[in-house]
Amino acid sequence: MFGCWVDWLPMVNSEDRIQNAVVCFLPSIGYRPMALRTTKEPGVDIKARHESYSRYFEIEVKGEPGKAAKSQSSGREVRFITALGQILTRINPDRHYYYGIAFPDTYKDLAMRRVDPVLMKTLRLSFFFVNESGRVEHMDWRDMRRSKAA
Repeated sequence: MFGCWVDWLPMVNSEDRIQNAVVCFLPSIGYRPMALRTTKEPGVDIKARHESYSRYFEIEVKGEPGKAAKSQSSGREVRFITALGQILTRINPDRHYYYGIAFPDTYKDLAMRRVDPVLMKTLRLSFFFVNESGRVEHMDWRDMRRSKAA
């Protein structure tokens, strides 16, 4: 349904590139993308359904701050908090969905500092970190707990 074109994009961590890498990755964990939104459209960026049963994943995507940002680290912090807020406002406990936030891998340390694994488990929240070559690391609450312990 959705094509993968990570290799066609320049080696930048734009939201489109991050979104496409995650869309290409989802089948490897059993999910099929159902709906994609552009950065200009309101709503969750990626909605996917599990291939074998009725479990849904809603994923918000953020890229690197623009070159106009005074500080890349503070720009990342703002985008990180914004993404968390967007996901939190979409959570509906009656739906039993899973939620994710996709970032360039430069956000990984920030996520590990700011989000506790217990909160991730409670919210059914995962992170997707995309490196410059388009490789995706999926981190759920168990992975976060192991990484923090290491």
